[in-house]
Amino acid sequence: MLPSCSGSLAPHHDHFLDDGEPCQDTPVDPVQKGNLFCNICEIHFSNTSNYKRHESQQHGKEEPMLCIDSLNVIYVTTKESHGVRLPIHVQKSSVISYFSCEVESCMDFMNIAANSGNPGKECFHLERTKTATSYSPPEALCNESLDEMLEKGLISKPRQEECTSLNRKACSEDVDTVFPIFWGEQGLSERYIYFSVYTGQKDNWCRLGRTICTFDSKTGKWHCRCRGTKYRISCAHRYLSMWWLFQEHPQLLQNAVDNSNEELEDISKRIPEDLPVDLTTEVKPIPEHFETQEVEGPYCPGPSPPNLEDRLLITRQATVYGIFKQYKGVSVYAKECPVCRNLVRFQEYKSGFHNYNNRVFLSIPLCSFLTAGISNHIAVGRMIRTMESHSRSKLPVNTLRKAFYHFCALRQYSYNFFCYRCGHHPSIVIADANWKVAFDLPVNLMRRPDIENIGPQDTQANVAARWEDLEKEIIATGFCDDSSNNPYTSPLTYSAFAPWIGKHTRVDDKVPKTEINKGLSQSERVNSACREGR
Repeated sequence: MLPSCSGSLAPHHDHFLDDGEPCQDTPVDPVQKGNLFCNICEIHFSNTSNYKRHESQQHGKEEPMLCIDSLNVIYVTTKESHGVRLPIHVQKSSVISYFSCEVESCMDFMNIAANSGNPGKECFHLERTKTATSYSPPEALCNESLDEMLEKGLISKPRQEECTSLNRKACSEDVDTVFPIFWGEQGLSERYIYFSVYTGQKDNWCRLGRTICTFDSKTGKWHCRCRGTKYRISCAHRYLSMWWLFQEHPQLLQNAVDNSNEELEDISKRIPEDLPVDLTTEVKPIPEHFETQEVEGPYCPGPSPPNLEDRLLITRQATVYGIFKQYKGVSVYAKECPVCRNLVRFQEYKSGFHNYNNRVFLSIPLCSFLTAGISNHIAVGRMIRTMESHSRSKLPVNTLRKAFYHFCALRQYSYNFFCYRCGHHPSIVIADANWKVAFDLPVNLMRRPDIENIGPQDTQANVAARWEDLEKEIIATGFCDDSSNNPYTSPLTYSAFAPWIGKHTRVDDKVPKTEINKGLSQSERVNSACREGR
């Protein structure tokens, strides 16, 4: 008969019965018991590392291992068992007693083991081949789908020929050109889709004759680890993967290529705020003609825009305006995209010239000179008239002003103005009349809206959106013949105008407007606020 336990025990009393079972009446210290509990083994752990080690070793899921080449016995598996599961290639053939792993540290480990008298030692990647999924051939690439990609401007003709050549070479060796890897089917993340792509060569980045291409289904971006990716926009391996995805899962590729650059600032090349000194001070020699250096169409979607067609003559009477001289009779050429039929024009600030509308060009020193005038509180029109008087020649002041505004709209300015004593949030601001920023405007455009029909657009303004639209309108003047054809034209009205407030000063992009309440009585303001609330 087992003895019972009763009464209090000394601190050093081993509170166990004779058979070694702990007494149920004594509470267990939670620190000794542990806060982490394994639901399968019903074991407590005192720290997270022991618990995770136990979970990984005893109940951990096997990392996926797929056979992608039954002829050469090549597999793909995850490089790590945590984080983003990047795939790697391994090769293990029991017939010829050959095994290899793409991870360099694994090869060093196995070489050390072989030199120590254990030539059969394998890395943990190769050990997973015991549970590998058998080879299942993917859908083969079809030339018809590649021709369709060419028609849609997703691939260029030279790249098409390169992909066709690699596919033909892979077929001659009885291997798959592209083997898709969907980790989502293995219970892992579905965001990234990987492709094992045939390379036709063996190098340090493709030791087994294959490389890995990655497609981010969320952002639509591609990546390949082949040599030259850092210096080249694209490679043939990406387009082989894109070929297969376009053929089998076009909806996934559509999410990637449907991000067409419809925004005007993407069509035009942005100009950095800090330009080199030699570019702003030294006058470049006037070229015989202006022609874009683009080779591929930048407007069409997809990572492989089509090649541009031969140049088209726009005019032979363009004028280049410098600080002291003007040059007339300069030829201007553009190139046309064969898919979208958009013209790609010259827009290279590094050449020392800014293209406004293919007929008016400003030298970068002139743009810098006018910018310096603004920073010294000299209006642009006054600066241009000073140049006109100095050169004793008639200048199109309004056209040059618009061309300079076009340059400013494309330039990436930073806004860093603040009070050195008050910071970005001064308690009192005193504003004086500034006629340099005043302009003539028909009175009917600034008519106050009816008090009975006041809406949110009358009592608040989105500062960032309003000035962004104004910037687009200025940029579009260089592409449109007149203001009536400008798709970004937004008339200046009582409710549409919004003064600029720096992002560090305003709480949000949307700021309140109280202008409409001026001249109203207290009761009218209350009624207006009630109507707006409804």
